[in-house]
Amino acid sequence: MLANEKTQFDSALHKQIEQKVAGKEGEVNKLKDQIVKHQEKIKQLQDQITKFQKTIDGADAQIDAARKKIESTRHGFEHTHQSILNQIDVDIENIKKYL
Repeated sequence: MLANEKTQFDSALHKQIEQKVAGKEGEVNKLKDQIVKHQEKIKQLQDQITKFQKTIDGADAQIDAARKKIESTRHGFEHTHQSILNQIDVDIENIKKYL
């Protein structure tokens, strides 16, 4: 009779260990695997962000250089345009003076 009780107790104990310990261990291992996968995904995303930021920085430098060149060209054109207008005014005054 005591042997039967011991067998039943051992069986119940084994079942509890399976449910409470082994089941939780399996869940923990799955979660650890998911964490690793998420960490890998985060690393991939961080690498992409770094790559995109370098592209943006390069584009910003190109944009800045293009703006400076355009502004320089505009300034040069306006200076030349004003010089031509001034010369035309001088020429008109000289024509009026000599006519």
